[in-house]
Amino acid sequence: MNVKRALIGAVCIIAVMALVSCEEREFPSRTVELLVPFGAGGGADTTARAIQPLLAQELDVAVRVTNVPGGASAVGTIQAFSQPADGYTILVVTQSTTLVDVFDRMPFRFIDEFVPLARVQTEIAALWAAPGGRFQTIQQVIDYARAGGMITVTGSSPGGLDEALIEAFNFSAGIDLTLVPLQTIGERMASVIGGHVDLIVEYPSALMDMAAIGGIVPLVFLSDDPIDFPLFAHVPYSGQVGVTGMNPLRLWRILTVRRDTPQEIRDLLVAALYNVVYSPTYQAWEEINGMDMMPSWLGPEETSELLVYTENQLTDIFRALGRL
Repeated sequence: MNVKRALIGAVCIIAVMALVSCEEREFPSRTVELLVPFGAGGGADTTARAIQPLLAQELDVAVRVTNVPGGASAVGTIQAFSQPADGYTILVVTQSTTLVDVFDRMPFRFIDEFVPLARVQTEIAALWAAPGGRFQTIQQVIDYARAGGMITVTGSSPGGLDEALIEAFNFSAGIDLTLVPLQTIGERMASVIGGHVDLIVEYPSALMDMAAIGGIVPLVFLSDDPIDFPLFAHVPYSGQVGVTGMNPLRLWRILTVRRDTPQEIRDLLVAALYNVVYSPTYQAWEEINGMDMMPSWLGPEETSELLVYTENQLTDIFRALGRL
């Protein structure tokens, strides 16, 4: 009888110790999710998938990418907000999410409920034309528009970053390029190559293959300052032709978590992401995809300032357009 009781007691002690051990396991102890509030194949998705295996290696747990598109990122952002603030759900955002705030498309403000871990990607848009089209330099575009000629530019739907880019360019240049919104990159490219639209506003990563064979020609990068892009070293930046105010509209990709996530978990994730972004693998991926025009990494505090600044800039632009 005493032996039986001793065995039962030992089993109970082992069970309690195992339970305590499970409760005390440090973060992370299970799969971490990168939630992308956009469809598969876009820039935010491909960036998340480039980060995925490297972050898994840093955290020593599985990392999965989940796409939750809809509502210009609102649907996925709401889903991320519904998850516990435990660091296991990391939301990937772009300016589209900031625009959701600007237009009050969610029951809460993203900027109030989420905190950035880091900026992990930056891209600078360009205006592109078809080879052999009627415009082969950005100065031709500006001169023709200033003389009263109509020039069309295709981009994504109104109320998005593409429209903000075109309107900021118009304001600084004193011209009136006309936005022709088309839903997909394929439709937009076809409209330019076919001569139905004069220009397209797009990012190098989306057009690298076409540009490499001369199927599309960049006329100007939308940047106030010089950029480091050897492949297109001959292409001017907008500041060179007197068009400024474009820097606040550089496309960024930022990883965020709920604001009430414990600080020690946020710190661990920041450290892991820093190692990912500066790893040779990620750096090589950026170079291959034309995403290395400027440093990608920005820490939490600087990224928080960037979010506020971007939201204010976008609010001013769409207020001036009479949308707010």
